[in-house]
Amino acid sequence: MLRFHASEIVDMAVQIEKNGYAFYSALIEKEQQGDKRLLEVWQDLAAQELQHIKDFTALLEGVKRYEPAETYAGEHQDYLSAMADMHVFVKEGAGARLAEQTKDPVAALDAAISFERDSVLFYYEIREMVAERDKAVVNEVIRQEKMHLVRLTNIKREIA
Repeated sequence: MLRFHASEIVDMAVQIEKNGYAFYSALIEKEQQGDKRLLEVWQDLAAQELQHIKDFTALLEGVKRYEPAETYAGEHQDYLSAMADMHVFVKEGAGARLAEQTKDPVAALDAAISFERDSVLFYYEIREMVAERDKAVVNEVIRQEKMHLVRLTNIKREIA
């Protein structure tokens, strides 16, 4: 089984945000002649994903090998590995591919909601791997991702 160090997990977060940016950017292109409100949402979320990339990249500098208390050796890393494997946006290029597969605004919103929900769960785990001084940055990203989730869910209710 693969074992990840804290810096590798934060690298995954950077990749998730890059794929999120690619996803929202592709949706911007698809929505150019469509719903102006959705276009604005995709543009705003793409900009926020760029900021998250910067935030997590800065965290990489301070992340050291993390050794959490465990009930068995490797327990925490096994859990993080499973979380990473389940997140659709860990693999490079996944965001753009997913956006291409969306056939209509509701499908795009469903994909975005799923992505944001998975990100919140993953980032809660990352928060446990960073120094106390860096937790505020991760908490802010989590707060923003939660707001993305609420915003997307509300828009879906309105148009579905």
